[in-house]
Amino acid sequence: MKRVLFVTKSKLAQNLLGIIIQSIPKKIELVTLDDLKTVGDSYFAKPINLILLDESVIVNTEEFKNLDKTKLKNAKRILIHKRNSKVDKSNLGNLGIKQFHAKPFLTEEILDWVT
Repeated sequence: MKRVLFVTKSKLAQNLLGIIIQSIPKKIELVTLDDLKTVGDSYFAKPINLILLDESVIVNTEEFKNLDKTKLKNAKRILIHKRNSKVDKSNLGNLGIKQFHAKPFLTEEILDWVT
């Protein structure tokens, strides 16, 4: 079973991804949280394989750096952003985000991310 952590301030986005995940035949456990501070303070009994971050939560890079001190340091990180967003890929790349995807994304893309 793959474990996905989705961090966004949008309850609508959290609910939509939950519905999408349920339609995927592969076993995926989804955890949703509202901000990076909560992520840093949370305990995860089992390792998280993928962290999907909404660009709205990347406000304080110090909070993001604290994730490397948790069990999340080995998780793949993907930033989900608006189509016309000015994402600072070089700075975020230094924080461990190597992939960037514009909203909306397809179910098939999620399958690629977790495999």
